[in-house]
Amino acid sequence: MSKRILILEHDPILRELLAEFLEEEGFSVRSVGEARQILTNPNGPPDLLLAGIRALGGQGWRDLEVLKESHPPLKIVLLASSYQRPRPFSEGQVRPDGLLHKPFEPVCLQRMVHRVLSPRGGQGLFERIRDRVLTGSKELARTRTRARLRSLEPDRDCLYRRYLAAVRSGGLQTGAALELWDQVEELERARQRALSTEPVDLDRLRDAYRFVADLVLAKGRAGTVPPSARRQPGQVPRKVFAGLYGRLKRGEISAEQLKEASRLRMGPCGPAEGSASEQALCRAVWGPGG
Repeated sequence: MSKRILILEHDPILRELLAEFLEEEGFSVRSVGEARQILTNPNGPPDLLLAGIRALGGQGWRDLEVLKESHPPLKIVLLASSYQRPRPFSEGQVRPDGLLHKPFEPVCLQRMVHRVLSPRGGQGLFERIRDRVLTGSKELARTRTRARLRSLEPDRDCLYRRYLAAVRSGGLQTGAALELWDQVEELERARQRALSTEPVDLDRLRDAYRFVADLVLAKGRAGTVPPSARRQPGQVPRKVFAGLYGRLKRGEISAEQLKEASRLRMGPCGPAEGSASEQALCRAVWGPGG
């Protein structure tokens, strides 16, 4: 009898791709998009749960504990966005058997699934050594990248503090602020790619943070700037940005919250996604429609 795998993932495209890949591997797969659905398993409890951390949310962790208590052999592999910290692990008593950071290669998923579902000792010595070396090498590269990214923080902090001060003082009007925010989000996308160990020139990224920080001063001195051209896909809508601008102007958002703003918008927190604190911060920064 084939092993049963349950997929919990809010992204329907990723969910479909995971299900298709694992079915080709010979597993019996069921996929759901909401955490509350993991307790409903008409074909019996799964052998493995692949769960997106954002899809779990707060209630999902509690449902996961119930599922684990009712079926102790259950194995759990969490799917985390590249920029997510492992803080959600502390929200429940269940410890995962594995963790995959998006985006991941199919071979990484294949190895992880077979490892957690294989009987103890079923993997040969060579395979165990190989997997440990590969995992260690990737972790070393990730650690080095994160260390270099930390060295960019002073320039990143300077940009956000300067942007916030320029808006609050009235020097940076809405049109210029929106134009600059588009550039800020581009910088943050590059930073997120670097966090996922994609090749990014960090020296150029540092220079870009400094350049945009200087642009904030220049745009502030230039006065009123006409609205930019039509918004491009992926850029923040004018109406949504107007809400952010108003909150900045009224002093309702701190520099630290502003630093999280682009991450929250690029990784939206829905009703069942993210921790309660992340959802609250998302609403505080971007409003209910952000």
